[in-house]
Amino acid sequence: YYEGEMIKIKAMGLLPIECTPEHPILVMESGIFYDHNEYSEKCGRYIPIKKRRFLGLRWKRAQEVAVKKQWQARDYLIIPRLKPRISKKSIPLNKFTSKWGSVVATHRQRKSMIFPLNEKSAWLLGLYVAEGYALNGIVFCLGKHESDLIEKTKDIIESLGYTPGTFDLSSTARVYLPSRILSRAFREWCGAKSYEKHIPDFILYHDDPKILKAFLEGYLEGDGCRAKAPDRWVASTASKVLALQLQLLAARLGKILSIREEKPKKWRIEGRQGISGKQYIMQLPDINRKGFVFDDFIAVPVTSVERYYYQGSVYNLETGDNTYLVSNAVVHNCSFFSWCFLNYMPPVPERI
Repeated sequence: YYEGEMIKIKAMGLLPIECTPEHPILVMESGIFYDHNEYSEKCGRYIPIKKRRFLGLRWKRAQEVAVKKQWQARDYLIIPRLKPRISKKSIPLNKFTSKWGSVVATHRQRKSMIFPLNEKSAWLLGLYVAEGYALNGIVFCLGKHESDLIEKTKDIIESLGYTPGTFDLSSTARVYLPSRILSRAFREWCGAKSYEKHIPDFILYHDDPKILKAFLEGYLEGDGCRAKAPDRWVASTASKVLALQLQLLAARLGKILSIREEKPKKWRIEGRQGISGKQYIMQLPDINRKGFVFDDFIAVPVTSVERYYYQGSVYNLETGDNTYLVSNAVVHNCSFFSWCFLNYMPPVPERI
């Protein structure tokens, strides 16, 4: 139970962080330095040239985090670039059927009980997360005008050893992958309903960046749309977990993906209408491009720090090293900070 002031921190491209004032947050401090003097013809004199320099990582209490202001000291929140720890080339499918089912699939239907993990299969998984659902098989819901996307999906299904099916509705085209085993696998790996969709660990932590890139391309080609600027995508999802995972996946590729939450709104499709749930709008790369990419992390500037009164329950997590992510920013456990924060600060991690 807690009664008192709460802090709400917003940073470029991140969902807000709400916490108690003493909660430690890892930030990159920056300052403004006068580098040298340069002659200005407009002013008719030498003027000092300002440059921003990073002062290093530091833990700060939430109430001490500095807001981004033009040509002043500011703080940046830290998004980690996850380290790869999976190098699988294939995934066995035996767990998704019985022993007899494996025999039937292998000997009668001539289907492989191994799912290959490569660029093509990663792209198909990304498309499933964006536009697919699984029942007795896997269905990809695409637009009738997306002929290239339909053909690419059918070609990849054929490369897996299956015969794709297609059928049209009034405004959409459906591509069907006829496999109960793969439908069970895709549901477990990536979720079933739109708000349950997520990225499997064997993609998010894979050591091959080509597989990461292929998954991201499959997702964006299915659920994204190109903005006016070249190489800029906008996509939306009902799954908060998926949005946060896509941000971490993009960070692994050295890109800044921004997320913002959109309130429910009315919709109308093929004569049916209703009200949507929360949507998370993603933009890649971020339109502001004011973050900085380092080898181990990405630093994004803090844009606002708000204070408000709160009365109710607050929660604190405990992990092996007392650190975890909130809205993909690195924070520290604060259970022991109430009595020793002024005299002790936790060591900054050598590797994020």
